Parts: sequence; structure tokens; C-alpha cells
Amino acid sequence: MNKRLLVFALCMVFILGIGAGAAGAAVREEITAAIEYEVKIKLNGKDFIPINVDGSPMYPISYKGSNYLPVRALANALSVAVDYDPVNRVIYLGEKDRIPLEGKDYVKNYTSQFSTDKNQLNVNGKQYDWGIVYTGTEGYYEFSGFIYPNGKYQKFGGVACMNDMDNSTDEVTIRIREKDYEGKVLKELVVHKGESIPFEIDIPNIKTLYIQNLVYDRVPKSTNPDQMLIAEPYFK
Repeated sequence: MNKRLLVFALCMVFILGIGAGAAGAAVREEITAAIEYEVKIKLNGKDFIPINVDGSPMYPISYKGSNYLPVRALANALSVAVDYDPVNRVIYLGEKDRIPLEGKDYVKNYTSQFSTDKNQLNVNGKQYDWGIVYTGTEGYYEFSGFIYPNGKYQKFGGVACMNDMDNSTDEVTIRIREKDYEGKVLKELVVHKGESIPFEIDIPNIKTLYIQNLVYDRVPKSTNPDQMLIAEPYFK
């Protein structure tokens, strides 16, 4: 199903459950509804029982002839990111507006750091404002670290950049994995000297991403680029 249509359908499925009325109506209204223990849900032809965060089963609720389903369990099953803002009382399904990655979202592993230092973020003729930068230029080091979307976002993107002023490194391969250094490769970016490559990947339900470039993922192997970074990374 088209993701935009899916998000619309999910909103319609659970619109009653957010407790907000239409424009001009009451902000909150108490209702009487029934839990439908005998109503079965089929997801792609298979039985599906929504599960609460504590592991207990959840069942449809009927109200005035319509069935309402738990939005988080259904969104997770359909690989649609879901988040809730309790202050503004907003349920987010699928993509959000572009949200810049912040330092709190990143934990360095080897020779990397989250940076807003403009001197580190001027690469290939463009000035960036933030990024995950390589800091191992005094040796042959891995470039890696952890990003934490925590299942709240549909997409992750940025610009993969590399440059090498002494002409020792021609190419690097940056992998974005799920979870850790052994996780599924979600995106492989081959970046040549002087290149800046925009990218965007789907990350619904993913809690941890791992950024990785190994010394043998460089051409020639074990060389050292002067600049390597994910510029202006963001969530959506």
C-alpha cells in the first residue's frame, strides 16, 4: 500500500482515540465504547493480535457502529513510524517535518564526533552547519558511531562527503547499519574524492543505527582521507 495512503488510513482508524474533537468542538469528551474480544484482525492474510507495550493483547473497540484499532501496534506491524507528543497532544504517523540530528542523538565509537565547528564542516566547496565528522586523520582508523532514532521516525538522511588534499585516498565506503557493526546494511555509500552524495533511507521501527567506515573500505586500503563526514544528518 502507498505509504501516504497508509498513513491516512491509520489516522482514520484511530482518530477517535486521540481525544481531540473537530475544530470548534470540545477538547475532550467522555464516551461509552465496547471492547470487541471476538473481532479478529487479519494482516496480509494472517491472524494479527495487537500487543501493548507490556506484552498484553489489545482488542478493537467499537463505538457507534465503527471499530477502532490501537494505532501504535498497527503502525509497528505495517512498518510506519509512530510517535506521540503529550504536550501538544499530537500523534505522528510516518514522516515528520525534517528534524536535524542533535548531539544527544549520537554516541561516537571510533574516531568520530558530532560537530557544529564550521572549520570541520567546510568540504567540497560547501559550508555545512552540523555533522558527524571523522577525527582519525593522524592514523588509519575506523570511522563509526551510533545514532538513536528510537523508532520515532520514518526516514534518516544527510550528505555523505569525502575529500583528500594529499591525493592518498580515492574512495571510501560508508555503511549505515541497523543496530551495530554486525547489523543489516540499510545503505551503502561509495564516495569518491571530492564527492558529496545526498541520501535518505527508510527507518520505521528502528531504534539504533550504526555508521561505519573501515580502513579496508578505502581505496587504496588503510589510507586516510583528510575529510569524511555525514553532513547535516536529519530525521523525518
